[in-house]
Amino acid sequence: GGMGVVYRAIDTELDREVAIKVLPDDANLAKHHVERFLREAEIMARLNIPETVHIFDIGNQPVNYIVMDLIKGHDLEQLLQERLLSPAEMVRIAITVAKALYKVHQAGIVHRDLKPSNIFIDQKGRVRLLDFGISKLVDAPVMLTMPGSTLGTPIYMAPEQFDLSIGEVSARTDIYALGLIIYEALVGRVPFREDGIMNVIKEIVMGSPMSLRKVRPQVDPQLDKIVLKATSRKPEQRFQNALEMTEALERLDLSLPDYSVAKEGHAE
Repeated sequence: GGMGVVYRAIDTELDREVAIKVLPDDANLAKHHVERFLREAEIMARLNIPETVHIFDIGNQPVNYIVMDLIKGHDLEQLLQERLLSPAEMVRIAITVAKALYKVHQAGIVHRDLKPSNIFIDQKGRVRLLDFGISKLVDAPVMLTMPGSTLGTPIYMAPEQFDLSIGEVSARTDIYALGLIIYEALVGRVPFREDGIMNVIKEIVMGSPMSLRKVRPQVDPQLDKIVLKATSRKPEQRFQNALEMTEALERLDLSLPDYSVAKEGHAE
């Protein structure tokens, strides 16, 4: 999961299953990897919200480790490999993610690496946000990345993560990623030509409208507007916070017939 190896274990004192995330004991491991690993633990402990994973313990003997909730289920990436979601399903997931992002942002944290594999759906259908390994603490005093370097999964990164002249990395960066994930879940692919990472980055930085209705004309125009706004090239043209996006998603009429039908076929 993200940075490190995750083991399933038993907490013998409290007789419960837990997950233990361990940073490999590698002499070649750079100091900033260790710092980033420990920062993930700090961020998750600081959040303490139901939509993330709870931290029980951290330590560094004999190796750096984090003890946390063991959650069973599947991530959104696995689900999309099996099938496309109906618009109603994806909107419900997106509402939960947007609400969680608002709490995360209110705590002074930007995720920076939101993608389907970091959205987990447990066996009871509850949605969790995972992997805060490269999150940005708004008030963090130390830079753990080299100036000018980029962190994240390029295909889900916002234009400003590649070009700071577009804007700074902020809560609106995560809003962009969520809009892109909604698009992918309903269309079966991201809206970029996947012919080399540099071409993808160029398309992201140039910015092109991500209209669902161009690919799926039956999509509710209001949902199309939400995705277009969330994925605007300029951060100031997006929803200004995740609560705004939540409220826009909650205004959609999920009883409309087109919300209950997934596009035929599988996600690519």
